[in-house]
Amino acid sequence: MANRFKRILAQLKALARISQQRYKDNTNTRRDKSALFYKGNIVIVSLENIKTNRPKKKWDNKWDGPYPVLVVYQGAVIVDLLNHIRVNKSFYTSKVRL
Repeated sequence: MANRFKRILAQLKALARISQQRYKDNTNTRRDKSALFYKGNIVIVSLENIKTNRPKKKWDNKWDGPYPVLVVYQGAVIVDLLNHIRVNKSFYTSKVRL
């Protein structure tokens, strides 16, 4: 009886490992394969969601910078913006360029 339960437990663990690997592979296919950023890199920031003083968004600059990177996370960076720019300093990696 104990051997039967050990075999069942081993099979369940194997199925769980397979399921976890399948889930990991499926999730990683959707992840952004963006450029690698490091602390101290100089980047430019997208002005897509930042309000500026231009009368028309069409005439506005698309990117602003350069700014140094303070902290790097998976999928995000914190940039040292100027004090008069009143937005969150954390940007998704698709919103910054090297």
